[in-house]
Amino acid sequence: MEAIGDLLFHVWDFINGPVFFLLGLLLLAVCVEKTGDGCAGIIVFILIVAGASWILRSCQSHKLEKHAEAFVSVRGVYTELCRLPNERLSPYITGKVLAIDPAGSMSPLHLKMPKGLRATRPEEVGTILIVEYTEEVVGHYQGGGKALVNVCTVDVVDVNARRKLTSRVFRGTAPPSVKPWSGSDASGSSPNRDVLKFIKTLPQISAARQ
Repeated sequence: MEAIGDLLFHVWDFINGPVFFLLGLLLLAVCVEKTGDGCAGIIVFILIVAGASWILRSCQSHKLEKHAEAFVSVRGVYTELCRLPNERLSPYITGKVLAIDPAGSMSPLHLKMPKGLRATRPEEVGTILIVEYTEEVVGHYQGGGKALVNVCTVDVVDVNARRKLTSRVFRGTAPPSVKPWSGSDASGSSPNRDVLKFIKTLPQISAARQ
């Protein structure tokens, strides 16, 4: 079941943004055709999308809380590491990896990392990734709503050496150039795929070689 959950989260990341936009238009067309009524089709479409989104995010939230329980006792230590200065060194991984947000809570990115890399208990942690998600406004749509790019900043910290090795910024894809509805914001895809690629390519060294 855990493997199925991981797969669903990766699929969700993939379809976010422009791909989700196109799939949404296709689903909307099907709903309108099946109901024979434009308004009814739109309502069905909204209910389906909202329901699927709620189920996926609820599952992710529950899984994240379950994994985070093991790290509650050391959260204060990790929060202190967030304040270390950036030394702008070549990054590497030592031990297993824990992804947290700037407040010290486990980041959703932690669940997306390969099982062989991610830590499941505090004594395994040798590297911490401080992950911060933001949105950058790159334009505005006619009829209202902002065009947004998803941005992810990742700090790599060697826990045992207490050194913030580097900080990298990743940007998602551009938002849709147009959208059929007015008033709401729209964004491109998450940069998580690039972040994960970066993590997987980091050299792994043992504590004895540091």
